Amino acid sequence: MKRLCCLLTLVCFVTACVPHGDPSVTTTTTAATTTAPEPTSTIPREWWRLREMSSDEIYNTVLKLPLQLYANISGLGTLEVDHAVSVTKQGTIYGVTDKVTYHPVLASQPHIDPTVDFSDYDEFRALMETVFTVEFVDELLDGDAFAVQDGKLYYFDGGRGVDGSYESTEFRVKSADETAIVYEAISTHYPREEGNNTPWTVTTVNTLKKIDGQWLFDEFSMWY
Repeated sequence: MKRLCCLLTLVCFVTACVPHGDPSVTTTTTAATTTAPEPTSTIPREWWRLREMSSDEIYNTVLKLPLQLYANISGLGTLEVDHAVSVTKQGTIYGVTDKVTYHPVLASQPHIDPTVDFSDYDEFRALMETVFTVEFVDELLDGDAFAVQDGKLYYFDGGRGVDGSYESTEFRVKSADETAIVYEAISTHYPREEGNNTPWTVTTVNTLKKIDGQWLFDEFSMWY
């Protein structure tokens, strides 16, 4: 009996020592919020890696995304739009000022970047700023190729077409150092008239510059 009483005393003591919580204290749980990640450049930071790329690597790693984005301003559209919806405003296209019809850009453009909502102007601009300087992006977007309404991006869906003589392009590094990489695009053209099979080449130069620790273009030229 004495042992039983001691055991009961011990249990009561342990129970009294266990904290039961202060009922006046409340715990608040905040749900985690997620935001879309900022687009990041796929261009390597090491200049020597940029110098040693093959023709295909130069195109796919360095020049493809700038080309796809710049082509929309030059008139060779790569953005898919909703033709069922349109807005009209005064603008100048190809040197002609008139009423211009714009269509909303579709959110999904997997052929360019599957992670970006292209219908959102801010996301589209952020993507452009991964390959172009802010000043160059301002210049490109201030033109009449695009319109913005309620934060959504609209595009003038009209293209200039591709030069019919264009055949293919090889890419190479002309010069390279820690501050700038100069790329040459050597495009081969063939005449389309019968009896003339003599090709010619056109060389287009684009310079990638190291600006504030990031490789960017402050101008761009298409090679076809």
